[in-house]
Amino acid sequence: MGTVNQVGWPRHYINFNQGCSFGFIRAVYSAVICAIIAWLVINTKEVSIMVSINANDLKRNGIAGIERAMLNGLENSVTVDVRGKAKYVILSVDEFNQYREYQLEQAISEAELCIDNGQFTTIKDIENYALVLEKEIANDV
Repeated sequence: MGTVNQVGWPRHYINFNQGCSFGFIRAVYSAVICAIIAWLVINTKEVSIMVSINANDLKRNGIAGIERAMLNGLENSVTVDVRGKAKYVILSVDEFNQYREYQLEQAISEAELCIDNGQFTTIKDIENYALVLEKEIANDV
């Protein structure tokens, strides 16, 4: 098998004593990662790469820039980068409705779990319940 160098790879694969540079390793690593991502995108539907648009492009191109970014991407969503960091997400109406449906299903599941565990109270005086809620809101309960 050969000895192991300081990086942890067997010496007969990458021998630093024979002039192999880290630039070469980075290039090979980058090519391998790109090939893996390309293979995953082609062969699976589970990998998604969100397309982004920076704030200046959004200002310049407006809706046309968003539509172009969505057409270029695999998803119906685009992130808006402000000063190099993702700050906003723009979703298609279908994606937004799916997200809202997911949130509703989560809320229903949490409510059912609370009911199963007995973590609920019964409203006895419905007429005055609005006052109780106002007091709780005022006290940040």
